[in-house]
Amino acid sequence: MCVSDSHLARGAKSRELQTGIKPDHIVRAFARFRDHSAFCEQCLSIRNLAGSTVPLQLSPGQLKQLAAVEAQRAAGKPVRLVILKPRRTFFTVGSCALMFHEVPFLPGQRGLIIADKYNPAALEAFDYLRQFQQSYRPVQDGDATIALPRLVKETERELQWANGSAFEVLSAEVGELRGAGRHFLLLDEVAFWRNATMTLTGVLNMVPYEKNTMVIVQSTANGVGGEFYDLVQKAQDPANDSDWRFLFFSWLEHPHYRIELDEMQSTRLLRSLTREEAQLQQKHGATVEQLAWRRKKLATECRGNLDLFRQEYPTTVEEAFLVSGRPAFDHAALSRHPVSEGNSGELKEFEQPPRRFLKFVSQERGALTVWNLPQAGHQYVVGADPSKGIDVAGDRRGSNPDYSVAFVVDQVSGLQVAQFRARSRPVSFAKYLAALAWWHNWAYVVPESNDSGFVDALVEAPWPIELIYHRQRNPTDRRPASSNELGFETTSATREWLLAAADEAIRSMSITIRSPIALQECRTFVIKPNGKKEHQTGCHDDCVFALALAAIGMRFAPKDRSALVNVLESPKRRFRIGKIGDKLGRDEDAEDESDHKRPFRSW
Repeated sequence: MCVSDSHLARGAKSRELQTGIKPDHIVRAFARFRDHSAFCEQCLSIRNLAGSTVPLQLSPGQLKQLAAVEAQRAAGKPVRLVILKPRRTFFTVGSCALMFHEVPFLPGQRGLIIADKYNPAALEAFDYLRQFQQSYRPVQDGDATIALPRLVKETERELQWANGSAFEVLSAEVGELRGAGRHFLLLDEVAFWRNATMTLTGVLNMVPYEKNTMVIVQSTANGVGGEFYDLVQKAQDPANDSDWRFLFFSWLEHPHYRIELDEMQSTRLLRSLTREEAQLQQKHGATVEQLAWRRKKLATECRGNLDLFRQEYPTTVEEAFLVSGRPAFDHAALSRHPVSEGNSGELKEFEQPPRRFLKFVSQERGALTVWNLPQAGHQYVVGADPSKGIDVAGDRRGSNPDYSVAFVVDQVSGLQVAQFRARSRPVSFAKYLAALAWWHNWAYVVPESNDSGFVDALVEAPWPIELIYHRQRNPTDRRPASSNELGFETTSATREWLLAAADEAIRSMSITIRSPIALQECRTFVIKPNGKKEHQTGCHDDCVFALALAAIGMRFAPKDRSALVNVLESPKRRFRIGKIGDKLGRDEDAEDESDHKRPFRSW
């Protein structure tokens, strides 16, 4: 934990001058102190599940948490970590150990734990700190010792040391909390706070945005919606510019969640696997011992309620947040789609006279996510849902408007290859969409046309109308599509047809979803009591409609566009994509990490 070095070094240097401690002893003591895993095992003790006091050896979840913290520190950023976890997986102990490794040893540091309520479970986190204090074994090498400062105050809710550092615990039940001077925060079980919005607003602003600070927000899930759910979604969203990082820990990763079986018991269980258990085994590598534990937990503590088990002991992030309302799409079908993070970045325009070209440049939190670069000879379809600038239902703060989304699909395989998602206005989005579609080998575009300015801006980009979906009419009508026929107009009648196309694509996997954000939006797209299909309160549906528009494009895109593309690529065709929206030109000094580029023609 290198944040401690400067303070420790000054103290050690002073002791060296006073007592003649050998420098090599000090160096080795520092090295041992900085190793967090070794520090926990050698210096800290904790009561285990049997009630015995043992050295703290980091569990798989705690090691995963440590890696996330060290990654943010290595990037020179303050630690801002959101953790979605199953029940009883020792993350609170891990968070307390991380903070105890720093707060007492750094003068003037203030740590704060905020729990759901003042009760034995909530005060348990603070009790871990007291156990660490009472059992601390100093780091030693020869005559060099790194000891705790003298404790000057110890109560059930506060620890204070002689160097001015302190820890305290508060309850989220007090409502609004304000103040300053906090450097380390552990916010526990936030999904269950009664007024999380007000409490979080106050406490998060207590901590300065400095690289040596740490804020850990952790909780089990408590349904869709609320501050914790929103924070999890934003921390996963590559279009979000915050420094929050997300960590998920599956129950399958926890070594305690298993039951030992003999050979006969294992054979009997394998012969009686349900379809869901077989899927856990095949897709997630669940062992027979883990499945036995799951059966017992589901039958006893969860009382046979599968939804309750998934919330308390999730296998995936999507599974953790239970949907209220009837799902509009088949969740079993959705679980078959192989989501992955992809590579986030931006399309950027470069110039090497007389040529100009576009390249994909990897960039943290970029608005464009790419799973497969455009391949020569492949044809693509893009569904495009422009933002209307409207906040999602249930958000009264004006801070959660909808997104402009482009959903790019390989026309033959149906595999999602890219997704653009940003809060871009229609005209700006249309310019970016033209470049994105052109980069994908002159892709066929299905734009929503309810905002006529969006389609007009796409045509003026200019984008050829031959590659824009137009409303269907009699097949014998050979007239070119007029401007008022371009795009898909969503009405009460066509909306059901559009969503039915998405549902069929999801079930048949004629489109394969790769985006975790798109998959989660599909999971939270529900049938409300009035029969209308729409996003759950507090959620988005922009990816859902972009996916649906791509599904329409898969049906109506010309099967062979090679002749048309040859005409479009010809110098005789006056075509020029100019600036491609707000995203183009941003961060021009970003490292060029992709060899994939396509030349513009300029006239």
